[in-house]
Amino acid sequence: MENTLKNIQTVAFCFFFALGIGYLLSSLLVLNGNFLPVSNTVKQILFLPTIVMGMGYTASSILQGLASEGKNSRIQTITVIGFTIIIAAIVIFIHFGIPLNK
Repeated sequence: MENTLKNIQTVAFCFFFALGIGYLLSSLLVLNGNFLPVSNTVKQILFLPTIVMGMGYTASSILQGLASEGKNSRIQTITVIGFTIIIAAIVIFIHFGIPLNK
């Protein structure tokens, strides 16, 4: 299980890093008004995958830390995954539910 968590963590980090760089670059382009239709679309598209990969990396890091200490149990796994899903849902709700531009 520990090897699987390490692989998930590595893949999630690579995707999170690539998607995060793309999201930040598109946000900067939108902020400066460059390539506005395309950069705004890319920014909207990359938001959700970036959040999902970030939460996947976070959960796999926490679970790997618990597994390396020998404290990994089924209840802790369910708790970590549950909290990760709740935090991701809150972030997504704040992003889509509270408009910044009125």
